[in-house]
Amino acid sequence: MKYIAVDNYGTCGKNIRQLPEHIVKIQGFSNRDLKNITTYEWEAGKLALSKEYLFTISIEDSLTFDYISEKLWQPLMIGSVPIYLGDPNVYD
Repeated sequence: MKYIAVDNYGTCGKNIRQLPEHIVKIQGFSNRDLKNITTYEWEAGKLALSKEYLFTISIEDSLTFDYISEKLWQPLMIGSVPIYLGDPNVYD
């Protein structure tokens, strides 16, 4: 973020942006409260938003061998290139 513009739609960090209205409609819920994550289509919104970007920053919760989550696969599914930090043996 020091050298290039990064759009942050998460719930932590600096420069948090509001979700675009068309993504909010896809999710069916305007509040991004993680306590209520099961009450809206967060995954559909995440995929639709990622589809609008050439690159997606994908950081796993754990840097554990053989642990790869949707954070790598979802951007690949929709055509966004993941900038990945996670499983040390991901290339295997």
